[in-house]
Amino acid sequence: MEALATRGVTLAGWQWAYRVDIRRDHPFHDHRVLAGQVFAELPTPSGWWPGDHRGCLCDAVPKLRDTGTGRFAMVTT
Repeated sequence: MEALATRGVTLAGWQWAYRVDIRRDHPFHDHRVLAGQVFAELPTPSGWWPGDHRGCLCDAVPKLRDTGTGRFAMVTT
């Protein structure tokens, strides 16, 4: 994050990633309704975080913002 900050990119929050492409025997409704939502920090205000229960396959994707343009920056791996 320090390297990104020197280039004017900051962490704007975390987007909840519920993998709908993965078959689940017991979907967890409370996590499913969070799909796509962006939170300033984790855990969420309701206390959830990816990996908080056995078998959780959710993830949190960092939402990065270019402070110069205000646009969200793309994260690639």
